[in-house]
Amino acid sequence: MIDERLKQDLNKIRSEIFVLIYFIVAVSFIVKNLYLDTGFENSITEFIILVIVPVYTYLRASMLKLSMADFYSGGKKYITSTILSCLVACAVFIYILVNKQQMQNAEAVISVIAFVAAFMAVRFIMLKIFKKQKDKNDRFFE
Repeated sequence: MIDERLKQDLNKIRSEIFVLIYFIVAVSFIVKNLYLDTGFENSITEFIILVIVPVYTYLRASMLKLSMADFYSGGKKYITSTILSCLVACAVFIYILVNKQQMQNAEAVISVIAFVAAFMAVRFIMLKIFKKQKDKNDRFFE
């Protein structure tokens, strides 16, 4: 007989492996496109996975009346993680561009600025969507 604690532990393990696989796919996409210059056509599967997983997660959470705002509250921790992940991504991006010497310095800086702007915009737009969903769910459960 399987009790609730064992089910929760199994779900935790599955969740952790899912996150690990998702990051491996992201690293694969980055390495293929920036470092190996294989082109977008050769990494379309990774791109689809990187796009579909967050969309599916959001839709499934909405169907279950879960709010992602409960997990991403927008406080200091969220802002810190946003800045940290943005800095790490920029460092990797700049390192690859400098070592591969694919672009002139001005083009590389513009590319990094565009990436940072898009990254920050998506993070904060999603936070607003999560908060709106939380308010909607709160009204539904009242």
